[in-house]
Amino acid sequence: MGAPDQDEAYFEFSSFLYPPEVYRFSVETGEASVWSRWPQPVDPSPFALEQVRYRSKDGTPIPMFVVHRRDMARDGGPRRSS
Repeated sequence: MGAPDQDEAYFEFSSFLYPPEVYRFSVETGEASVWSRWPQPVDPSPFALEQVRYRSKDGTPIPMFVVHRRDMARDGGPRRSS
């Protein structure tokens, strides 16, 4: 959102791992900076986000987002140390 005769515009970004942040964008310079940030209750760095697709019983592809710890075993079980 922004006025057509002004240099600045604002936009919001959020994801499954990051709370909403509002950015100020300068049309003249092309640079964006954080204007407002919500407190982050959890450190997202140990987590990964993946979009996967599975086929339903009738063959329809179903997209899903999976959030998991980066060190989690991909076999559905806990990772075991050797």
